[in-house]
Amino acid sequence: MWKRLFALLAASSVLAFSGVAKAQNTNPFAGNWILDVSASTFESAPVPRTQTRAYQLRGGETFVFILDGMAADGSRQHFSATYMYDNQEYPMASLNQSQLLTIAYNKVDDRTVEYRIKADGQLAQSGTKELATNGRTMTITTRSVNQQGQTLTDTLVFRRP
Repeated sequence: MWKRLFALLAASSVLAFSGVAKAQNTNPFAGNWILDVSASTFESAPVPRTQTRAYQLRGGETFVFILDGMAADGSRQHFSATYMYDNQEYPMASLNQSQLLTIAYNKVDDRTVEYRIKADGQLAQSGTKELATNGRTMTITTRSVNQQGQTLTDTLVFRRP
């Protein structure tokens, strides 16, 4: 009887602690995302040929963002950053980088985050990243201002592969 009670207690402890660990290490944005070009709209730049994003949890509240793609002109795109949802600025890296880029994220709720990107200390882009309730579609809405002072909005729709 003691063996059975001990086995039951041990099994329930493992389940309870694995549930806590899973709850602490879950980010609904984590995983790979592919741009659905036909469902997206672009005002600030030509439509890219391809774009894939990956969001990875790196322990605690730290995340890694990686963007790979091909621009409309066929050039390769790559951006990455390691960040937290704490509204602090974190450095971004990109191919052929000529400016110091930073990104800051702020969590609005479990399915929405706001972000801002600065280039050489000046706001270059801001926006929101929202996850559909089914968890299969992510929409990123970006806002930037061109040299004429016009606000440009892009809506990027991503799907899980």
